[in-house]
Amino acid sequence: MQQRLEGDELSLQRLYCKAVTGRTDVVRFWGVMTDGGCDNDWLHYWVDNLFVPNHWESFCSAGGRNVHCFGLLLGEELEQDRRSAADREYMIRKCRYPAARLFNEHFNRRSIDNAYSLLQCWSTPELEHFVIALYHDLQNGGPLGALLEMGLQGQELQRERVRMRELIRRLEHQATVNARGIITREGKPRNIGKCRNEGKTKNGLVLYDSLCTNVLQSMERQIVGVIDRLMVSRRGSFSCPVSSGAIFMGNLTDCHQLKTHDDVVDCLQQMTYTPYCTALNNLTDRASVCLESEIGHLPPIVAIHSTLAGEWMEFDVRAKSRSSLRPLIWFHFYTKQESDAARAQLQKGPMGECLLGTSGSEGSEEEELAEDVAEALFHGPQQGNPAARKTTGRDRLDVWLKQRVAANVVCVKLINQEDLMSQWGDDHEAPNIDINCVAFNGQRVVLPPGMQLAC
Repeated sequence: MQQRLEGDELSLQRLYCKAVTGRTDVVRFWGVMTDGGCDNDWLHYWVDNLFVPNHWESFCSAGGRNVHCFGLLLGEELEQDRRSAADREYMIRKCRYPAARLFNEHFNRRSIDNAYSLLQCWSTPELEHFVIALYHDLQNGGPLGALLEMGLQGQELQRERVRMRELIRRLEHQATVNARGIITREGKPRNIGKCRNEGKTKNGLVLYDSLCTNVLQSMERQIVGVIDRLMVSRRGSFSCPVSSGAIFMGNLTDCHQLKTHDDVVDCLQQMTYTPYCTALNNLTDRASVCLESEIGHLPPIVAIHSTLAGEWMEFDVRAKSRSSLRPLIWFHFYTKQESDAARAQLQKGPMGECLLGTSGSEGSEEEELAEDVAEALFHGPQQGNPAARKTTGRDRLDVWLKQRVAANVVCVKLINQEDLMSQWGDDHEAPNIDINCVAFNGQRVVLPPGMQLAC
C-alpha cells in the first residue's frame, strides 16, 4: 500500500509535523467483525476485546484455523470502554471484602488491600462471575455475600442496592452477543446455544457489530493511526492460546458509501481474499513464510526478531502493491519446548541473524498468584503439571517496527493455536483460538475535511 495523503500542501505539512513531533499513545481500534465466530456466542469473548489494550479481556473464536478479526479506527473514546472501566473498578471495590475473607487467614486492612491488588489481575469474565455469585449469596442470606454491603447504612445502603441490582441485571442480560447488536452475515441475530463449530459453515461464523454502520455513515473526517510499535498478548487461562498469526494494515476509503450492514461486511470480507492474505493461510513456521516471500507471494521481509516468548517477521509495507490490505508482521509464540530451546541457545551465545531478547513477559509473582487463585475458583481442580497448561513467560511479544505505517483498518489473522485442551480438561470436539489482545501504539490523526489516506 503506497500511503499518500490527498489534500492541499499546507495541510499536509501540518500533518507531517504533528506525526513527526507529536506524543505517541495507544491507538484504539474498534473490533467490528470476525469470520471466526465467538466461543459459545458469549459477549465475554467478543472480537472487540482483542483490540482493548489490557490484560483482563480476551477474544475466543469458534473457528480454529485462519480466523480474521477486523478493527476500524472510528470516533473518539468508545462509550462501552468507559462503562466497562467503571463497572470493573466498581466490582473490584465491592468484591475486595469478600475476597479478603475468602483468600486470607486474617480479615484486616492488609488482607483487604491484598485482595484489591489480586482482583486487579483477574479477567473481567472472572470478576463478573464472582460478583454475580456473591450477589446471589447475599440474596440467600449468605455471610460472604453480606460483605458486599459492609459498612453501609441508611440511604447510602439503599443507593448501593439499587446500583448493584442494575449492574447484575446488565451483566446477566448481556451474556450473549445478541444483546450488543451483533448480527450474522445474513443480518440476523446469532442462533444461540450451539456448541463450538456445531452446524456452522465458514459463512455462518461471520459476526458483525451493527452499531458500526451508522458510525461510518456519520463520519465527516477520516481518522488515521500512525503506528510505530505494537504488542501481541495471549496472557490468560486459555486451553487454545494463539500460536501463529499475522497482522495486516489497510485503508477503508469513502466510508459514507457503505449504506448497509452487508456493504460493510462485504468490503471487509473481500480483504481476506486478497493474495497476500490467502498466502498466509496455514503458515505456522518461519521457513514457510520466508519461502512465500522469496517467491513473491508475500512482500520482502525487512526484519526478523526472536525472544524467549516467540518470534516475528516484519514485512516491507512500502513495497508497491494494489492490495488494500498489506501484511505488517507474521508472529509465532513458542511452545514450552521451543521456549526452553531458545533459553538454552541464549546461554550459549548469539543466534546469528536473529536478535534474541528477554522481553517475553515473565509475569510478576502477584500476577501468577492471581492466576492460581482464579484457576482454582473458576476452573476447579486440574490434573497434571500446572506449568504444562500455562503460557507464563511466553505469552507476550513487544514489536518495535522498523517502518512506521499509517492505516484506519487492521486485520488480525489468527492462523492456529497451541492445543492445551487435554491439560485444561476442555471437552470441546475441536480447538478454537484464544487471544488476550493486540495493542497498537503511535498517533491518532484526524484528517482535515476532504482529505483521506489513499491506497
